[in-house]
Amino acid sequence: MGIDDAMFFTIEVNPQNYARAKKYFETNNIKVNALNGLSVPRAMLPSREEISQKTITDVDYDGIFVDHKEENRVELYYNETNFPNLPDNLLYKCLRLFDFKPDFVLLDSGGHMGNIEFNHLIDNLQGECYIALDDIYHIKHHKSFRQIQSDSRFELVTASKEKFGFCIAKFTPRPTFFLKKDVENILWVRTDSIGDGILSSSMLPYVRKRFDGARITVLCQEHVAELYEFCPFIDRIIAVPSEHEWQSQGQYESVIRTIQKTEPGILLNSTYSVHGLSDIKGLEFVPKRLALRHGMGVSYTDIIPTGKKLKPELARHCDFLRGIGVDVCSLEPEMWITSSDKQFADEIFKKYGFEPSRTIALFAGARTGHRLYENYGRALHDICRKSGYTIVALGAEDDYEINQRNLEAAGIFGVNLSGQMTLRQTAAILKCCRLAVGAETALAHIACAVKTPNVILLGGGHFGRFMPYSPLTTAVSLPLECYGCDWQCRYDRVYCVWDVAAEVISEAIRQRLSGPSTKPRVFVQGASRWNAAPGRPRWKAFDGLLDMNNIEIICVESNRQKAGRQQLQKV
Repeated sequence: MGIDDAMFFTIEVNPQNYARAKKYFETNNIKVNALNGLSVPRAMLPSREEISQKTITDVDYDGIFVDHKEENRVELYYNETNFPNLPDNLLYKCLRLFDFKPDFVLLDSGGHMGNIEFNHLIDNLQGECYIALDDIYHIKHHKSFRQIQSDSRFELVTASKEKFGFCIAKFTPRPTFFLKKDVENILWVRTDSIGDGILSSSMLPYVRKRFDGARITVLCQEHVAELYEFCPFIDRIIAVPSEHEWQSQGQYESVIRTIQKTEPGILLNSTYSVHGLSDIKGLEFVPKRLALRHGMGVSYTDIIPTGKKLKPELARHCDFLRGIGVDVCSLEPEMWITSSDKQFADEIFKKYGFEPSRTIALFAGARTGHRLYENYGRALHDICRKSGYTIVALGAEDDYEINQRNLEAAGIFGVNLSGQMTLRQTAAILKCCRLAVGAETALAHIACAVKTPNVILLGGGHFGRFMPYSPLTTAVSLPLECYGCDWQCRYDRVYCVWDVAAEVISEAIRQRLSGPSTKPRVFVQGASRWNAAPGRPRWKAFDGLLDMNNIEIICVESNRQKAGRQQLQKV
């Protein structure tokens, strides 16, 4: 490359820009090596079709700047990097000169190349590095900026909205955990609840690909085991009682012996929340034990960093996968149902005369009383009567009564099937429905997994952590100053759930039925609907609890007939 002893390099792909830069440096005696060529491998350049999709038909974010008029955009972007005779992958070659540990890198990429160049950089960095991005509110680097905000490997030093914005972040690569690809047996520990199991299922295809050929054993609670029975990425299930149902120490030791017989070489525990079963004591015989955070029982050989700041659960799952060598930025939950499950659902719909396009699933039940809400029926009443919808109520046996009360309040034909089906049969029924409405519980995640649109009431306990993550979800919330309480409510009434107006849920249902969204949506009960009497928490925007760039906020105020679309912080 003709590189001398200078410690600064710049890469220009356009020969004219390269010539001007080189002349400027030489004239002013500036020790910078100007290189002419592509920063990335030529194979990474996007095609015209990909440029069209990313810059015209499927722009990821609203309100960001894109160069050029639409009729000329694809060709102009394409020509910015269409220099077939120039060398490629110059960024990698520069990094190699620094042993892949440069102190500072500035990316001022082409509009269609920003995120490609950014990920090529961080995939090759092997030491701490400060990275500056120009134009973070431009299509060039907005996606990269959001990636920095969600990736625990980055510490954002500064960011500005001046012109099209810029940021500086410190990047720290994760420790490289020595995990052999040819490991024979893996123990996947997920001893938490059903909803947690569904969310974590999003990682299993990547784990299988990372350790192709390994036998994967999942350790889970008995009532969760059904989730994995037909999962193509799981070879064996070891089910344990829930944390309050162990009959004896002997039973516990028997489970440990069963696990030992599988001869696991690696234990993977991606659970973030500590609870009674998050660590099974007695598994220190597994040679390599990785966890997402320090637990209580197992002595882990490695802890995968995820940071303490608030972030969605699926983002922490991405952190876990990166820690075992899988580079992934987004995940979706999965649910594996069988043909017999589908047949069961078809028979239910036939038995009760349900039409899938006119059937709404209701799940008012929840594992804890904090999330129970009595007004779903009121919210559904007018919509179902006017449009001829029927309701099928789903859930566990304990959910029967609250589902029945809401069915009766809806005042239209419905069937309460609580406690009458398996998890997979319930998933098959949800898959057939036009819409699902209910509490933030396992069935909300199942609805997302089977691709059924859903309207979910979110309280403040874990707001933003578990939901919303999917464009299928329309959340409904009453934002209060006490959000983030981890359901340790300091009031004698769970205002953030029980005081949500049925009319706000009705509006969310109407708009969800009217058409899809490209982003998760949150219908906010506005301040004018909330009477902050003495002793009640105040209305407060939930700044910092959601990625506001990737969420559509719809505020429903009492003096409006229709929802007003505006940013929550402006309400």
